[in-house]
Amino acid sequence: MSSIKFNHVFGLLLVLSTLSAFVIPPHYTTRAMPQVQSLFAPVSVPARKAGAWVDGRVRQKETRDRRDAEDVKAENQRLRDRVNFLEAQLEVEQKRNAQWARLGPLKDRCVPVDVVGSDSGLRDSLALEGSTLHRVRDNAVALYPGGIAGQIQGRAGVAGAQLRLITDKGFRVRGYFVRMNRELQPQRLSPATFLFEGIGGAMVMRQLNEQDAAQVGVRAGDLAVVEEREWPPQLRGVALGAVTKIAPLRNAPGFVEIRVEPSVNLELLDEVMVMKK
Repeated sequence: MSSIKFNHVFGLLLVLSTLSAFVIPPHYTTRAMPQVQSLFAPVSVPARKAGAWVDGRVRQKETRDRRDAEDVKAENQRLRDRVNFLEAQLEVEQKRNAQWARLGPLKDRCVPVDVVGSDSGLRDSLALEGSTLHRVRDNAVALYPGGIAGQIQGRAGVAGAQLRLITDKGFRVRGYFVRMNRELQPQRLSPATFLFEGIGGAMVMRQLNEQDAAQVGVRAGDLAVVEEREWPPQLRGVALGAVTKIAPLRNAPGFVEIRVEPSVNLELLDEVMVMKK
């Protein structure tokens, strides 16, 4: 009895298989295929995993790399050298970005320009790689991480530009003195503005007599900052340098000479930020 039933079921399956292969359109059979295959999952899934495990343990590991061992070693050495170079470059770039971050929002208003060299004569100036093609214009002010570096004065062209440093003899700019409080916030020492003039390597201010200088209270370590009407207003309060010396003015008895020096030697700068119009 059971044998006849099994033959009937087997025959029925053969008929369905024939119909599915030759009669029923494929777009009907493909819809039912996933449901039929899921019936065999309790058997097929464990068998597949067992086969994969045996294959991973028994099958011999083969490689498609047919290169000589010496070639592989040489390539590995080249890759190590390249990684070391890129790590060094990344470290330099991180330090550079940290320095320029001191400019705050001013950084977004500037274009970075490489320095080609310094003036071979007696002037405090720098030759810049940037040109008018890089939006470097006459009268544009250049900055470095410590403050104002100088101004391009009539020497911007297609081939490059010449930056006159604030320490150049005869360079003049107006500003005032500030002192940093405990919260590292600048406090203005006097409402008046003064004229700072470059003397080569530094700047001086010679407008105060001894009594007025004592009243203002300026001393070594205070900062001189910019307040120049002809410059962009965003530069107001940017540092020119720190007061390093206050001494009597030799050719004007009763007056003092206040010496201001940038935080670095401006002639040794490798890069400046030139403000865009």
